[in-house]
Amino acid sequence: MLSAYFILWVHVETHPTPGGSLNVTAEEWTIAVHASELSCILGHDKNLGYYPLHYRNKDLVLRVSYSPSGLRNVGCNQFSISGNANLYIRPRNNSVAIRRVVFIVENLSDFSIGPVFPKQTGVLYFTINGGKFEVSEVYVPGYDILQTFQVKALKPTWGETVSVSPSIPIDFTINRPVGNGKNAELVYRARVIIRVEYLIRTGYFTSEKRTLQVVIPMTVKFYSLSSCTYGCEP
Repeated sequence: MLSAYFILWVHVETHPTPGGSLNVTAEEWTIAVHASELSCILGHDKNLGYYPLHYRNKDLVLRVSYSPSGLRNVGCNQFSISGNANLYIRPRNNSVAIRRVVFIVENLSDFSIGPVFPKQTGVLYFTINGGKFEVSEVYVPGYDILQTFQVKALKPTWGETVSVSPSIPIDFTINRPVGNGKNAELVYRARVIIRVEYLIRTGYFTSEKRTLQVVIPMTVKFYSLSSCTYGCEP
């Protein structure tokens, strides 16, 4: 009985060996913000579009989307762009096991990124898929901890999907005036980085470690800053 249990355990856990990595740069998300059309009244957020990405290879299917909305202050020089992204990663079959997903929003300009952690009832830790994955804070060298979180497997996850809704809140302060006319614009840049570490079964007792990294360039363009008047409604 012990021998049978050991054989089954090794089959489920496998002996992993180093494998390859793949880096993919996706099409840019360009978020247009017409400052003069925004409100500063809470609850009057203006929808700023829908930005999807669908990627698949022979091992994984990855889908992520972002639906931000925008507010401004009375003086029209401070802006809040925020919303939840929907992240879904599915193995193509039961021979693939997701071990760890790291989600990063990288700041490439002069603005402030709020916590990207997908909060549930205010905590910074929870589990999904019947306790098979934990969602937690993670420190990634070179990034503020507010810009990152991870989904980590706690037990074998062959064929199990990962589905979470991280936040992407970005705050901007702009020194007015900016140019002349309604076409004056400012451009801010960031990157969404999704790093997936997974196993692919190569034999009854063996597997290979692989990594997929998808980078989504994100540009926020502010228009009509010079024609944005004081007050709360456009």
